Amino acid sequence: MIPLLLLFNLSCVNRNNNKIKTIESTVHLIENEIKAAEIIDVKKEANYQDSLIKAIKWNKDTVLIENYVKKGAEVNKRDETGIYPLYWAQYYSYEEVIKKLVNLGAIDFNKEVEDFLKYCKEGKIDSIKLLINNGFDINSYRVFYEESNEGGGCGCTCIETGLYNASKMQNIDLVRFLIDRGANVYLPDEALQPLEPAIKKRNFELAKLLINNGASKNVTVCEFDYDFAIYGPSYYNALNKADTVLLNFLLDNNFPYPDYLWDWSYGPLCIAVKKDDFFVVDNLLKISKNLKEINTAINFSKSEKMLRILLQNGAAINNRYSWAGEGYSGEVINPLYTAVTTEDIDYVNLLIKLGADPNILDADYNGNNHIYASYFTIGAPLIEAVSIGNMEIVKLLIKAGANVNFSTRKSYYIETENNKYGEYFVMWETPLTVAIRNNDKALVELLIKNGAKKVVHGDLVKNYKFEKPISPEILELLSEKK
Repeated sequence: MIPLLLLFNLSCVNRNNNKIKTIESTVHLIENEIKAAEIIDVKKEANYQDSLIKAIKWNKDTVLIENYVKKGAEVNKRDETGIYPLYWAQYYSYEEVIKKLVNLGAIDFNKEVEDFLKYCKEGKIDSIKLLINNGFDINSYRVFYEESNEGGGCGCTCIETGLYNASKMQNIDLVRFLIDRGANVYLPDEALQPLEPAIKKRNFELAKLLINNGASKNVTVCEFDYDFAIYGPSYYNALNKADTVLLNFLLDNNFPYPDYLWDWSYGPLCIAVKKDDFFVVDNLLKISKNLKEINTAINFSKSEKMLRILLQNGAAINNRYSWAGEGYSGEVINPLYTAVTTEDIDYVNLLIKLGADPNILDADYNGNNHIYASYFTIGAPLIEAVSIGNMEIVKLLIKAGANVNFSTRKSYYIETENNKYGEYFVMWETPLTVAIRNNDKALVELLIKNGAKKVVHGDLVKNYKFEKPISPEILELLSEKK
């Protein structure tokens, strides 16, 4: 769609009869599919270098490319991701664009770089020396875009260096040669770090050489299991495999322990707790005691021994952790919620034994009543147990001190005679109203017997609007004066 402002400019002629300037070209934006079009006035375009890259990647217009070069764009200058214009044309296999760029003076730097990287993989020091003697920059690198897909790929721009390839091949003599000739050891975050393969393959001599020459120890060695993404797992792998040599190397060289958490994944401690791996947990807790991670980890074990270890190290059994991050009404993770929702009565018993609060509130609770709860939030364990209809867990929670009159504001759409799509109602929800809604006479009777009030915030429960009429048996229980 052409912007409204542009249409206005094209349709108006000013009073001085100045002619409207011609739009020189239309740049078609292609990203997976052609979804939009953007008209670019070359005379108003400030960044010709950026426009050149866009024209190569999205438009394939050789006339427009030549126009940008005439206005100052350089065909042998890297873009902000470190990639040369000619590389983008080669990447997308735009033959006409490749020919045009070469005619405009583009140099195929990638050929020399590819040869250098290949020689580093093959350990051909003589070939590398020849390149260097002919003026080749030893810190040249290949920038490539790794497509993101289900089969792998990070969907990001990566940097491959000769030093990384030499380290990957565990060629310590070549690594030493490259460093002596000025190869950068400390590389930007997006670069493939030479220290990574050295640690991964337990080549401590090579790792020490890189560290002594300035390699960053914040290297991330990404590996995966089927449950969690493991970030920076060097410590975890060392402990999990009882690799004391690797563990001592990491400790002696002050490698940072990755005890941070991401909003969408968990750290090594959570993984070890989930697997009930006591050896790993014990050693991880000796290295770092990050309370956020410990309080998250407590949600992933049903072992009394493991739970007690975490509690002794600062975990709060009544913590409320939201996977979506601080202050967000996402799904609340709490051990007792987990036990109730999975109807694991033994787990419920264990948690209560260890001090779990049967009146634990979810992340939306504001101290008096719930803010209008998000879809994921639960309320209190008793309301959840009643909703499921598990009589034994309800009895257990009541015995442990659960408040049978806990109330929370909930909203519903209820079909009425006048509106088949449902009218919007907001009411106070209690364990009793949930039991009534489920037409569960036994639970209604149990709750009333244990003190559930038939009047909630001044309203008679029997007068509530429910999706279905209250059954005569339950209505009789609600009408009793006891």
